[in-house]
Amino acid sequence: MAREELIETLYNYCAVMIDHFNLKEFLALETIDRDRCPLSMANERLYNEMESAISDYCEDNEIDLEEYDIDTEDIFLGY
Repeated sequence: MAREELIETLYNYCAVMIDHFNLKEFLALETIDRDRCPLSMANERLYNEMESAISDYCEDNEIDLEEYDIDTEDIFLGY
């Protein structure tokens, strides 16, 4: 699987698995833009929920994110 495809897959998985993801994403992006900070500071709860969902998906599908050099911030921002 290509890096970009994996990022999209993980983002979509988070969007489905996390309650009110779109609202949380919107609010986090507003904070990131205003305060110039990473997601982990803008919305720690969303960051942790994404990390958990991503970890579950990767474990279930035997994917090593380090191999793709991807972290939660990359997935949230889409790159």
